[in-house]
Amino acid sequence: MIEKAQTINESAILEYCRKEPELNIFLIGDILNYGFDQPFQEIYMASDQGGLYAVILRYYRNHIVYTQDEKHGLEEVADFLNMQKPEVLSAKREIIDRLLPKLTSPHTRRDMLFSRLLDSSKLLAETGEVQKAHMEEAKHIAEVMGEIDEFKVLYADILEERAGQIENRILSGEGVHLFIRRNDEIIAHANSTAETTDSGIIAGVFTIPSVRRQGYAKKVVSALCSDMLSRGKTPCLFYDNEQAGALYNMLGFQLSGYWSVLGGNEDE
Repeated sequence: MIEKAQTINESAILEYCRKEPELNIFLIGDILNYGFDQPFQEIYMASDQGGLYAVILRYYRNHIVYTQDEKHGLEEVADFLNMQKPEVLSAKREIIDRLLPKLTSPHTRRDMLFSRLLDSSKLLAETGEVQKAHMEEAKHIAEVMGEIDEFKVLYADILEERAGQIENRILSGEGVHLFIRRNDEIIAHANSTAETTDSGIIAGVFTIPSVRRQGYAKKVVSALCSDMLSRGKTPCLFYDNEQAGALYNMLGFQLSGYWSVLGGNEDE
């Protein structure tokens, strides 16, 4: 049975998700930061006689699924997702492998690697160009983000929704957005999200195509990692290409696991 979770279920859900705390950082962070009573977020729990066997989180039109047993109860989870019709669906790779054949809507698939920062000595010390974003920069960031090809599977295609998510993150303190600006244009960016008491995700890392390979991504990521470490949080991130992997390895990140994202239509 799948039912909408309430605040009373929080401890059981968090205990279940903390069996794999790093891969579940989005789930844990969003529950801790936003709880069970927000219009943009819902948490569902799947259970049977054996107890809880899956957790599904909706954040705007994005869904995350977690189960400790990729063979148990996925028919019911797939039926639920087919009714929900998520714009983006993500989970650890083994879950997506088993869910995908059961989903009725076609999607593009993006497989990603999950890494943690283990050597902060490799971060750049000189990051003076990097600025912290405030509410007034949210729409500009969302506009530039919408022009980055690599993000079209990962983020909502509606500008107002992307901007709303950024505004909400800044307003709530759930994450920090950092950027570099040149001639009134944002040319590089990174943000933290899903922060928990001891870790957080680095996301939204981009440099606009015209100024790539000039070290801007290293600067914003280094500055963001330093900010997170100063607040006692271990930076974690996802990536899916060798160039990004080389950058993150250079900055002290090491591979910890695998993640997959389904988004958009396979014909797009």
